[in-house]
Amino acid sequence: MTDGRCRIGWSSVLLCLAVVCALSALSACSDSGHAGSTAIVALERLRLRSSTAEAARTVGELKGGDHVSILDHAEAEGVAWVQVKGPDGTTGWAQMRNLVDQEAFDKSHQLSDQLKDIQTQASGRSKATLKLRLTPDRTSDENVLNVLQTSTELEILRRDRRPRPVIASDAKDTKDAEPAGDQKYDEWFQVRIPNNQVTPAGWIYGGSIELQIPPDIIYYPSAGRRIVGWMSLGEAKDERGRAGEHFLVLEREMFGKEQDSDYDRIKILAYDPVMRDYSTPFREDIRGSFPIRLNREGKRATLEVPTIGSDRPVIFQIQATDAGKFETSRLTPKEAAPHKRKK
Repeated sequence: MTDGRCRIGWSSVLLCLAVVCALSALSACSDSGHAGSTAIVALERLRLRSSTAEAARTVGELKGGDHVSILDHAEAEGVAWVQVKGPDGTTGWAQMRNLVDQEAFDKSHQLSDQLKDIQTQASGRSKATLKLRLTPDRTSDENVLNVLQTSTELEILRRDRRPRPVIASDAKDTKDAEPAGDQKYDEWFQVRIPNNQVTPAGWIYGGSIELQIPPDIIYYPSAGRRIVGWMSLGEAKDERGRAGEHFLVLEREMFGKEQDSDYDRIKILAYDPVMRDYSTPFREDIRGSFPIRLNREGKRATLEVPTIGSDRPVIFQIQATDAGKFETSRLTPKEAAPHKRKK
């Protein structure tokens, strides 16, 4: 009698375990959201393979923006793979990280539309693979739009600072979390990605970005400051036609405590084609935030500088002279009104 109860009990237990395992497997498939769904190719070129094996042969190639159907998914040596069917019917395996879903595609394009009128404040490149996110937050991966490859070119539009999580959730787009104590902050950039038709905009962790400062001005930061933004003010040529570019430059103290400002100095670097060197005809310390707006009309330009602690930007008028020099004046609110109406 006792043995019968034991046999019945163990059978019940085994049956329950089988049901739990089956439900877990179904749940995993459902949570992954791959099989039976669609995705979009994120890379410029994506080779399809006959299997997930290292020695698998190439069976086809897809291009960026192609829509594919997800047929199956697998994991090999810790890497997630999906079997896909391309627009021409070709079937093969690809790493899941090289695809994005329709929701990420739509959200990134919506953000890109919102940012289309913002001028590029600086440009850079990714130093490693990093996650493009919908918001400047890395406490979870729910906001991840795509994984960008090393050396991806980026146009920086805005900057933000967010408290650094105590526990790092992503070793690929941040350094190890700091120990508890003084609050640390992460630097984030809102970016556009030129020539990326799949995920053209989002937020990235600033620590994984290397600014691509124009070589002509990279050695002209003010003492104790670094260049954080720049815009072209036109060019100057010598008698032989050799040209050099004028720049509006944004700088920030390297070790200053006022890191809530995106920049604390603006200046003009004017190129002298005869001396083949730069001078600084204008410089002013002002704590401001991205994005600034530069409106050029021939040799004249107006510069709108958002400032910390004010809802009204400071407006400068910049005039290039026939001698290749610059005259800059700060406009009063009354003088600035016509310029604001022109926008």
